[in-house]
Amino acid sequence: IVEPVAFAIAAPWVEGAPLDDLFTCVGSRLSPSFTISGLPEGTIAWGFSIIDQTADNAVHWAAANIAPETTAVEAGVVPAGAVQSLNRIDKVGYAAPCPKVGEPHTYILTAYALSQQLEVSEGQDSETMLTALEAGSLAIAATTFTVLR
Repeated sequence: IVEPVAFAIAAPWVEGAPLDDLFTCVGSRLSPSFTISGLPEGTIAWGFSIIDQTADNAVHWAAANIAPETTAVEAGVVPAGAVQSLNRIDKVGYAAPCPKVGEPHTYILTAYALSQQLEVSEGQDSETMLTALEAGSLAIAATTFTVLR
């Protein structure tokens, strides 16, 4: 009997470790790379969010409706077919973390395996996007990182 692989997310940082400056306002402001694995049976699409848990759960990036065949997000690249919401600065796409100097912030990157394509559109407000991601999810995987300037 082959046991199914649990839905997981892998990123180029150790759980809870600092995010490379390349992905913050100190560096190139690139969106970070990560991969997912073990999408559960019945997954039609997937999505993700990056939220600042220290700053009132401010959304730095959220997207949905990514094909299950796409399991890697490359640095600085929006996954093909992704529908992105507005971020914390009311722009579509990734907002590089930039906490005040001396204030460490903790962020959570969450992936959502979705049972259907979500009824969301590009530039959707982030609250609606997050509600849809959570409501439509079959499984959730997450990892955290920190940023300190």
